[in-house]
Amino acid sequence: MINIKYKYFNTKFYAENVSFFDVLKLTNFNQYKGKKSIFELFYKRKKFITKVIDLTQDFEYIKKEFSSTVKNENNRASREGVNFSVYTFDNESKIDQYVDYYNTFAESKRLHFNLSKEHHILPFIDYLIITQATYNNCVCAMHGYIIDYESRTAYLAHSSSHFRLVEEDSGNEIDKNFIGRANRFFGGILVQEDHLEHKAIGYLRKIKGLLK
Repeated sequence: MINIKYKYFNTKFYAENVSFFDVLKLTNFNQYKGKKSIFELFYKRKKFITKVIDLTQDFEYIKKEFSSTVKNENNRASREGVNFSVYTFDNESKIDQYVDYYNTFAESKRLHFNLSKEHHILPFIDYLIITQATYNNCVCAMHGYIIDYESRTAYLAHSSSHFRLVEEDSGNEIDKNFIGRANRFFGGILVQEDHLEHKAIGYLRKIKGLLK
């Protein structure tokens, strides 16, 4: 379980129970895994569907569950020279760059949510793993995972891409058809490489939120 303490409230991820003290501390829950509790009278439960993939399985078996579209995108990404890497928060500027990257994406998609370094990054700094796909030295897509070391689970919390801005940012001419398919294209390579990265870490059993 992850317990993030803010000034006026707490947020728990992957909790298995609700206590009286959670109510007093104005605790909200994400990815709640427990059974119903009498203290849920103080909460509003929202159910939603999350893809869950068991990473203890052999990756070749996991790949069989991918759609043909994702498989083709992965293969094409490799041929086109898309690279995968882990993005590390070496300093404050790297955090700012990641926040700016996501918020630029959110603005382009007209989403009603922006990342805040103070609320969405720094409190989770010990639990975040960021992966990225790059093409021609430009970051074209990024995934942010919240890691629960106790349950060995990764949850896809942030997903963003700048495929519409690749040509402008890189200064390179890119085929328009490539730009048109870029969103699924980069998403496909991250799906595959994120699986391999989390399996390599060793402590993860499940990854949640990835679309197959």
